[in-house]
Amino acid sequence: MSATSAFYFAPETTSCSTCRGGNTYAVRTFVMRVIKEFVKSGKDSEALVAKRGGMTDLTFVRIRDQEGGTFTKMEDYVNAYVDRRKAGVAMPWECVEVCVGDEWVPGYKFYTLTQPTTEDPNPPPGLDLEQAPAVTPGSGFDRNLYKKLRYQVRISPKSANEPWYAAASKEGLMVMAPHNELYRSEVKSGGKYYSTLWGWLKSDPLLPVHEGILYAQSESGAGDPWDHIEVLVGDGWVDGMIFCVFRQQICAQDFKFN
Repeated sequence: MSATSAFYFAPETTSCSTCRGGNTYAVRTFVMRVIKEFVKSGKDSEALVAKRGGMTDLTFVRIRDQEGGTFTKMEDYVNAYVDRRKAGVAMPWECVEVCVGDEWVPGYKFYTLTQPTTEDPNPPPGLDLEQAPAVTPGSGFDRNLYKKLRYQVRISPKSANEPWYAAASKEGLMVMAPHNELYRSEVKSGGKYYSTLWGWLKSDPLLPVHEGILYAQSESGAGDPWDHIEVLVGDGWVDGMIFCVFRQQICAQDFKFN
């Protein structure tokens, strides 16, 4: 499918904040597909997804598939192409992957890195309750587990090759700020107190908050701290990036941010 296919974009009415993942996520049109393991048998799910609002807004989109179908909601596209027997209670953006530049990025990561950067001089106070993506958990999914302020956390084994991993304290207790602040989290671990996630990962209690809340472009080039973390939710460990997406969506619906 050609990325040059025509889309009609409504005039941009929202402020154009910088995406957390940088300019590569501020593009208007991306190629998207359902994860191979989840796609319905016989379906070619590749489609174009276009932002019709601000560069950081994924609630106002248009999706065009290869059969000429058009969707204005992620949920409708997912219903058409995802086999729920395979995907279970996975949420829409967790079912897909998006081509960013030359790389296929997991949908939940694409969604999170498209949100406004925490370095924006005028950041939004939180997700708009009416604009938040719909969450449709299946049976057995307890949304209350994603609204707590304290969680057991551990460093993901996938980060074992990071230069700071060997010296890091591998498990801790994370205390989160208000529900819409994912990057102002404190960690108590190994008898020490860390004011930021990066401070915990790098075993540096004095790491400044400014670096600690950088989302995707830290000075060290280490990327997003949540990508190196797993969170104990109920009885199971959840990937940090997935936890962020679930928490954002659920809390945006259940809390009114001032």
